[in-house]
Formats: sequence, structure tokens, C-alpha cells
Amino acid sequence: MIHEKYSIVCNVDCLLKIFEEYDNRRLGSENPYDLLLVTQFYNLFTTNAYLVLDKKIEDMQKNPYIKKLLKESKTRGKVLLEENRHDLFEEKSYPSLSANTMFIMNKSKEECQKLEEDYGMYFISIDNIFERAKLLFSWALYNVTRNEKASNKFKNWEELQNFRHPFNAMVLVDNYILQEKDNYKGIDNLIDLLDNFLPNELQKLDFHLTIIIKKDEKNLKSKCKKLTEMINNLKRPYKIVISLISVSSDKNHDRNIFTNYFWLHSGHGFDYFSKKGDVTNPTNLMIFPIFHQQDKISPQQNTVYEAVYQLLSEVKSIFDNAIFKAERTPTKVLEQNACGNKQNRLLS
Repeated sequence: MIHEKYSIVCNVDCLLKIFEEYDNRRLGSENPYDLLLVTQFYNLFTTNAYLVLDKKIEDMQKNPYIKKLLKESKTRGKVLLEENRHDLFEEKSYPSLSANTMFIMNKSKEECQKLEEDYGMYFISIDNIFERAKLLFSWALYNVTRNEKASNKFKNWEELQNFRHPFNAMVLVDNYILQEKDNYKGIDNLIDLLDNFLPNELQKLDFHLTIIIKKDEKNLKSKCKKLTEMINNLKRPYKIVISLISVSSDKNHDRNIFTNYFWLHSGHGFDYFSKKGDVTNPTNLMIFPIFHQQDKISPQQNTVYEAVYQLLSEVKSIFDNAIFKAERTPTKVLEQNACGNKQNRLLS
């Protein structure tokens, strides 16, 4: 399960380099985009973060940014700070950490890429940290429309390849994604979506996939069997552990996809395209990285991460109460409303 604050495991040396770069670009950069990138990283450390460091920083308070970081931790509660946690920088600890943990490390780009392929988590080298910033912080709005002249048109599911990132778990909430009609099947859209979005590599963990649909006990097992067969045909080099849950439509009206690091929200269901590739129901698709630093219009407005945490907490309640095997109690019979394996790192 992701936590109320996003988690960053960072070498102190990397933290100091980012603060130094923030200072340099704030004072000397003529490129507003350069300043924006480093500012987003600076804000990442000082807002709503659970920050884990490998050394103590108490004796570094001459650095104004360290001083502010300690203040945010001790007096304002914006940052939860853990220092001197060498154990969490050891590879054996990675799978036990929060699913949304991002590592910023004093390792080479090649070493970090290998770790991402192994664990499906962000491992970012200080050597190319600003090259990774666009995907970490930039959001996108697509028009799913029949209008060929529309701006930011979502042409097909291949568009999601632009947002392919390391992740090891996914939750999809859509009442009708498995329904079938004459000219299209929701499940075909789902398989195309997964094929273009799932990571290419995941060497040391199984992938967890949970799909929540409208209540359908009668056909649930057959749908789960067909879904499992089609997903296995994607032939990813890792095991995909599937759970399918059906609930009353009033409990999951929104159409959302969550990964360790991204939130995709659709105004209509994700069954976008007919068998011929034509748009069936025009809508909008919003794609947010959870670290997106949006300005809050009012103190009551949620940040992206706060919204994701709230939505996933609601989904977790559905997941926790799902019945994967029918049970009889002294007072009633609990009907099965889920099948597959009850595993998902985002929800447990």
C-alpha cells in the first residue's frame, strides 16, 4: 500500500548536489525550463515527503536548504525525516518498502537502469536526474475524439508507450471494461492498453494486476479465465498475478488506472476503440505522475498525490472486503465476488 506521504530514499550526497544545482540555476540560469526542473525536485523534498537518508544531517545546518528541510520536518510536519538508515539502501530491503518509493542514488545510470528492470521501481542516478524530470513531473491531457484535427488527439493505445515507466503493480477501475458489444469488446481495449503500457522487464518480482468491474457474479469465473488467458498471451518475461473483483456500480463509478507512480483518469470508460480502431465514445484522458507539483488554488484542494492516496484508500476498502471464495457464516452466506489471487502491492 502507498502511504500518506510519498517515499524518497536518497543519498545525502545526492541531496546536497540537487540543492547546489537549485542554487546555481536559481541565480544564474537564463533558461526558465532549467530552473523549473530543479525547482520541482527541490519541492519534492520539502513537501509531503517521507524522506530517508543514509547519513545524519543535523551538523549540516549551515546549508540553508538543509536548515529549511529540518524545519519542515520538526515544526511543520510537511516532511517525515529518517536519517542514518543504511539498511534501506541495501537491495534486500527494496521489495519491503512502500510501492511508491523513489530512490535517488549515487550509482551510475547503468546500475540504476538494471535495478529498475529488476524491481519495477524508480532508481534514479544523480548523473542523469534532470533527464528523468519530464516524465516524473509533467502531466498530459488527451482528447479521445473522432475529430482528426483535434489537438492532443489520442490516436490509439500506442500513445501510452510515451508514459511507460518502471512499475510492478497496477489497479484498473472501470465498470464496463470487460463488456462486449457488436462492434467492439472492452477486453480487446484492455489487452491493447496493457500491451502498450506494462513494463518490458521485471526480473525479480511478480507483477500485480487488479481489475474492478461492475457486479457480475454469474459470469465472473468465465471472465477471469478468459482474461487470464489473454494476458498470458502478452508473453511478458515475468509472471502477472491477476485479481478480478466485481462490485455494485455505485462503489466504483470513476474510471481510473493507478500504478506505483502514475494516475490515469478517463471521463468515459477505457473501452475507447471499435474493432476497426474507430473511437466509440469521445472523452478525455488525463495522465498524472504522482509527483506532479501542481499549484493548489485553495488550501482545501488536493495535490495529485493526496488525490491518489484518497482514491486508492477507497479501492483498498473494496479489495479488503472482496470475497475470493464463497463462505457460510452462522447468519448468512457470503457470495463470491472476486477471483484470482488476492495480491496487490498498491492495496496491501
